[in-house]
Order: sequence, then structure tokens, then C-alpha cells
Amino acid sequence: MFDQKIEEEKIELANQVAHDIRSPLAALEAIDLNQLPDINNRRLAKDSLKRLKGIAEVLLEKGRAENNEVLPEVNLNSLINNVIESKKIEFKNRKIETKITSQEGLANIHEIKLESILSNLLTNAFEASDMNSSIIVESEICNKNYIIRISDHGKGISAELLAKLGKEKVSFDKTNGNGLGVYYALQIINSWGGALEIKSQVNVGTTIKISLPITVNQHSQSSLSILIDNDELVCLTWEMKAKKAGIDLKIFRSSVELFSNVGLLPIDACFYIDSELDNEKGENIAQKLFSMGFLNLNMCTGYSKDKFAHLPFIKKVINKSPPF
Repeated sequence: MFDQKIEEEKIELANQVAHDIRSPLAALEAIDLNQLPDINNRRLAKDSLKRLKGIAEVLLEKGRAENNEVLPEVNLNSLINNVIESKKIEFKNRKIETKITSQEGLANIHEIKLESILSNLLTNAFEASDMNSSIIVESEICNKNYIIRISDHGKGISAELLAKLGKEKVSFDKTNGNGLGVYYALQIINSWGGALEIKSQVNVGTTIKISLPITVNQHSQSSLSILIDNDELVCLTWEMKAKKAGIDLKIFRSSVELFSNVGLLPIDACFYIDSELDNEKGENIAQKLFSMGFLNLNMCTGYSKDKFAHLPFIKKVINKSPPF
């Protein structure tokens, strides 16, 4: 009984730290690190930010089972472009051709994991190709799926190895074993309801196709997004992201301010509510809004969705990063 109590306290502490660290992380993410003049500093800043995000994710996962993980809505176009820009710095003397769809693609995925998968696939493509050949990255939306293709004109993969990929724990680069390996990438992508396919010919090249089911963009359904949060870093981050994305955003920093103006808000407004507003619980605010007829209610927090599983009126649980 005593040991169980200790474990519960550890889980609660991990959740709290993960929740608290996401506010400054979200603010840092809003800064365009590509504006840093020095390439090395730019890359160091990006890598450090990614490590911090990873620490937050690990802490949060200590308090939840993997299959119950909260998967936020991620803009795949932005994610792919960010990975490509990072690789252009890493492989500055190499060529990357891009044909990214102009259609917005949103999917419920683990952002850091997909970034790692794409980063490793691009690294493998560069290492498999000679210095003068190009790597091609394409994306399109087809039948409610977001398709990503990475193609190279490198040494290719033998039929023997190709038959093992995804079935055994082998990596693309057998000489040094770097990268996630197709086995792990396939497991992760499958857990999101997606698929990974590989076509390759020795001395011709390799094409990797990733398919991910897209979600409906909430902002196309609602004329107004509303953030209820008293963290100034979070508010500033959301304001910057909303302005850049052309989203009509209104911010309330307390329930008193919110309910003083609630009569002016459209019934289809999309609410994002922090779970902790001083001494007030965000879920209590959501319940009151629900009783007033508002249905698009989402918790914006670092906590797991399990914490809100008993509240059927909560539509989604997302992290502190703006969903647009």
C-alpha cells in the first residue's frame, strides 16, 4: 500500500512537471529560429528545443500507458518543411527537391516521433546516394490520407533485405545501424492508423511512402477560436501563431472575464481551456459552458486524457502548443 502511494505520487509529479514545462516550450517554438544569423547556433537551438520537448514527453508518458497517449492535431505541411530545413543545414552541400501539397494536412500523431522517422529516412537517403544526386520529398492528400514520399537514386535495397524490413528489427543502414529502423517506424505509424511502404531496386533507388489519416480542421467549422489561460507565455505564443495562420482568436485570462462576455460569443466557437486557472479547474469552466449550449470544448493541458475521461462533454485533450 505504501509502495503504491509512492508510485502514485511519482506519476503525479511527472505529470505536473510535464504540464509546467510545456508553457515555456510552446513560447520557444513560436520563435522563428531560422532567423538566427549563425547556422551552428540555429541548429544548436533547434536541437536543444527538441531535446526539451523529448524530456517533457518522457515525463508525461510515465503517467500514462502508450496506447492511451494523447495525440494532438499536427500540421503535417509545417512538420515536413521543418524537417527539410533542418536537413538542408545538416547536408548543406546536397540537393533536396520538394513538391509539398498546398492543401493543409492535419493528423493526430506524435510530432516528435514523426519528425524522428522522417529525419532518419532522409539521412538514410542521403547516405545511400552519391553527392551529385537529389533527394525528392513529395506530399499529397488522397482519399482522406496524407501521403509522404521520399525518393532517392541511390544504391537501393536488395530483395532479401526488403523482405525483412518491417518484420525484423533491422535498420536501413546495416553498416552502422543508425536510424529508427523500419520495424520501429512501421509500428509507430501503424499505431496512428497509417501505413508505410517501401519500393526499391538495387542500383536504381528507393521510394518510401507514408500514409496518415487526416482529421477535419476544427477552424474550418468555427468562426472563432477561444483560449482560456492565464499563462502570459502561452497567451503570447497563441497570439503569434493565430496571427500567422490567419485564425480569429480571442483570449480570456480568467473565468470572470470569460463569463462577463459569454453572451457575445458564437455558439460554434472552439474553446481551448487550461486545466489549471489559479484555484479554478478548467473542467468546471467547460462544464458550465456545456450547460449553456457550447459543444466545441477542448482541454489545453500537459495532462493525459485519462484525467478527463469521465467528462463526456470534453471533445479533445491537446497539449499547450497552438493547434493551428
